[in-house]
Amino acid sequence: MLAAFASKDGKFVSQHFGHSPCFYIVEINEESYAWTFAERRENSPPCRFGEHDDQTFADSISLLSDCQVLFAVKVGSYAKAVLQRHNVQVLEMTGFIEDILAGYISYLKKQRERRAHHKH
Repeated sequence: MLAAFASKDGKFVSQHFGHSPCFYIVEINEESYAWTFAERRENSPPCRFGEHDDQTFADSISLLSDCQVLFAVKVGSYAKAVLQRHNVQVLEMTGFIEDILAGYISYLKKQRERRAHHKH
């Protein structure tokens, strides 16, 4: 699975979705839960000076359409709805990417345990 982080430096989630100049993409192995940095994707932020550009907004959505989750400081309600329609879970938070990944992977493990337990 792919996770996207709105970050300027690849270490800390510090950006609003609409203002982020790039997204750092991490691949999480759903069996071992090991993760690796996959790539940095350049973005043309759709929000500028209070205005929104429809084409750059669509490009930003497309840029993340293969990701399963996005971590950003903030995501506007319309952008959140569009991302969710593209099956991208949106989680608003700030913090170090490694810490966020540790918490998210712990959550994924618990979800897997719950599903396994309910099958019996």
